[in-house]
This record gives sequence, structure tokens and C-alpha cells, in this order.
Amino acid sequence: MRITCLHCGHTEEVNEERLPAGAIRVTCPLCRQRFPLDMDKKWPVPATGEDIEKTAPRPPTAPTESPPAASQQEPPPSRPFAGFWIRAAAALVDSVAVGLLQVGMALLFTAVLQRLETILAAGFHANLVHTWAMLFTFVIGIAYYVFFTGYCGQTPGKMALRIQVVRDGGGEVGYGRALLRETVGKFLSAALFCVGYLMVAFTRRKQGLHDKLAGTLVVKVN
Repeated sequence: MRITCLHCGHTEEVNEERLPAGAIRVTCPLCRQRFPLDMDKKWPVPATGEDIEKTAPRPPTAPTESPPAASQQEPPPSRPFAGFWIRAAAALVDSVAVGLLQVGMALLFTAVLQRLETILAAGFHANLVHTWAMLFTFVIGIAYYVFFTGYCGQTPGKMALRIQVVRDGGGEVGYGRALLRETVGKFLSAALFCVGYLMVAFTRRKQGLHDKLAGTLVVKVN
């Protein structure tokens, strides 16, 4: 019996007695592809689309390349924490800057009140003017720290010493968190005999009480 491969056209003479009856699938000895054969018809059965898909040779696949080494590396370590002394130096620079700003604004505020006194022909009590000037300078001092910390995490003193306030876990501090840190947090740090500030020297991540309350860290800037 002569059988012709449906894939490569190779013809082979086969002993019919060695083949079972009915429809079977045979393998071509040349291309090694399988195709159906109906022994009752004595002729290969045309291969269907499914048969061709199953038996068609597949091109060799390229070896899977491993991802670049850079994507397998661990993320770079976080920036080192700023210690007690560098933060104290930054605070000293800020205190000088805030002091100069408060004196200048207090003089301006007093001059404005005196001008109003002249225009309105009304006398302001000296103690009242002093109280207003004190409140005004206090607000200026708070606004100084809240604005710079919320805006970029760096007051001028921290910029000079190359340290920055960041949110614990990453990200910018924001004005709300900066307000909590610079008002309630620092008030409690100072009220407890400044223990809240001294915590920076002894905690593992160099956090003061105000840092822990606001969820912030102070890190060095490269």
C-alpha cells in the first residue's frame, strides 16, 4: 500500500497487513508530522484546519531573556537621618533669621499703628500697642516655619545645613502636617522641659516628639 504524506509529499510503501482497520493517524518518517489515514478508503484523509494546527511544525522559540539587572536590584537606601547637632545648628540659623524678621515687622507694625493714631485722632494705650506687636511677631514666627516646612520641607536654616523634613514613609510634608508639627508638636516638645527635642539624640530614626506626632523625619540632602 502506498501512502503519501499530506505535509511534505513523501511517499512510502507500507505493508497493509501491519496497519489496523479503520481511521488511524500515521507519522511521516521524513518530516515527522502526523496525519489521519482511513484504512477503509485506502487513502489519507484530508487534514482539517485543527489537524494542521496541531501537527504543523512550530518555529524554535528564543530563550527567555532575564530582565535587566537594574530592574532586579533593590531600591536605593533612604537618605541618612539628620542627627541632633546638625538640627540644632539649623535651628540656630533659623532663630537668627526669624528674630531679624520679627524685629523688622514689629517696627513696621508699630509705625502703622502710630500713623493710624494720627489719622483717627485717637490715642492707643501703650500696653495695648505692645500687646498687638507681640502677637503680630508671634504669628510671623509661626508662619515662617509652617510656610517653609510645608512648601519644600526646608527652612532657610535647613537649606544652609542641607537637611530636609519629609513625611514618614516618603512624600512631601504639606501645610497641614507642617502646622501640626510646628505648633502643637513643638509646644509639647518644649513644655516637657525640652525632652521632646532631646529625643532626637536618642531615638533610632532621630525623631523628636514633634516629629512623632506629625509623622515626619528629618533627613540629609545629598
